[in-house]
Amino acid sequence: MKQFFFYAFARLFNGISMCLIGLLHFYWAGGGKWAISAALPTNSLGDKQLAPTPFVTFIAGLIFLSIGLSFLFFSKNEKRKRTLFFNRKNLFLIFSLGFLLRAIGDFHFSGFFKTTTGTLFAHWDTLLFSPLCLLLSVNSFIIYFILKKSIKQTS
Repeated sequence: MKQFFFYAFARLFNGISMCLIGLLHFYWAGGGKWAISAALPTNSLGDKQLAPTPFVTFIAGLIFLSIGLSFLFFSKNEKRKRTLFFNRKNLFLIFSLGFLLRAIGDFHFSGFFKTTTGTLFAHWDTLLFSPLCLLLSVNSFIIYFILKKSIKQTS
């Protein structure tokens, strides 16, 4: 029962979070300005380190939405072992590693080990973005582990 709770929480939390992040990117791609200054890293002088075009932002939104939908629908505990060209459980291991790398950061502007501090992005990265990525990573690993365990049991 406890395993089901963690699995369901991880799927729902990650899925909803990633879908919302994807929708936020669609909003930005359409010209929205809310929270954009907190979402783009800047150096200590206030110069933006990223200047994504609306098209690139839209593509990022599609990627985040796809990841969110995969958590909601692709991580169901079904009997099928293979989907497409890989084991579906490995997809969640890849997500886990990706979120972990984002939480660790680039050692300059983002992540727990960033050296640039005192900017709006650095504040929100410390407060929200990096901890969220760490939680998404742990949840993704929980999904991977439970799927791996369930696939072994059905073999």
